[in-house]
Parts: sequence; C-alpha cells; structure tokens
Amino acid sequence: LARGCRSSIALPLKVGDRVVGAFCVYASEPNHFGTIMAESLIEVAADLSFGLELFERERQRELEQQQLRLQHSALEAAANAIVITNREGSIEWVNEAFTRLTGYSRAEAIGCNPRLLKSGRHDQAFYQLNGALADLDVAGGLHGLLHVGALGGLRGAAPERVADFLLRRDGGRDLH
Repeated sequence: LARGCRSSIALPLKVGDRVVGAFCVYASEPNHFGTIMAESLIEVAADLSFGLELFERERQRELEQQQLRLQHSALEAAANAIVITNREGSIEWVNEAFTRLTGYSRAEAIGCNPRLLKSGRHDQAFYQLNGALADLDVAGGLHGLLHVGALGGLRGAAPERVADFLLRRDGGRDLH
C-alpha cells in the first residue's frame, strides 16, 4: 500500500512440473485483475514458462554434448584398442590405438567384421566363445587375451600381438 499497489496477481513459472519462479503484476486500482485480464496473464505466464523450458532443454543438451565429447576423448586416448560393432557384427567405430596396433586405418576397418583380425592361432572353439558368453550376465564384463597376427592381415604390426578384450553385458541385453 505504501507504494500505491492496491491489487496484484502472482502466477507460477514452471519448467516441467517444477516451479522455478513467479510472474507478478501489480496495479494501483483495487480488484484490477478481472477474469479476462487474469486469463491473459495466465497465457503470458505459460509462454514465459515455455521459454524457460526451452532454455533448460538447450542447457541439458549442451551438457550432454559436453559429456559425449569427454567420453569420445577418453575412448580416443585409451591405450587399448577399442572397437564398436553393431548387432550384425560390422565395425562402426575404432579408436586410434586400434589403428596403431593393427595397422588398419579407420576407413579400412569400418564396415568389416572383427574376424579380419583372426590370427589362425585359435581353434574354432575359441571363436565360439562369444556365442557361449552371450548367455552369461556378468556385471563387470569379461576380460581375456586374444592373439592377433599376420594371418589376420595386420600391416606394420608384429606377426603376433596379444590384445586385451572386454565383453560387457547390461542386465542380459546387448549394449550395442
């Protein structure tokens, strides 16, 4: 009253279901905010909430992009070869260590099956291990050694190399 405010309306500003602020309007006249005025201000508050939600989505998207860039950098900098395949077994991505250890460029590896690295040192039972492990649900993954050699077409690499591999499962479903 000291400032001449005789009526006011305060409407919530929301992002999702969370109230993040209030849209307040004051008037010097008593009972200034009738039904039509209140409905108009409710629409303004909804528009402001929509704008705030867009800002929040963009902020979340940028945080996710930043996280993806960080994860990509970590995968790229790893000393071990990392290969990502699709469900059909075709290579979709390899890191720099893969190209350094195998001699295959990314372009040569992408689209191929990882069997291009077969060394000839393992019998068929070893390669069927992947099928047998698919039925297991091991929380941390499985580690092992795989010999990759010149028979697999490794260029510029020693005739036989030993590569570390990790098979991960997530609650019994394929991760990729």
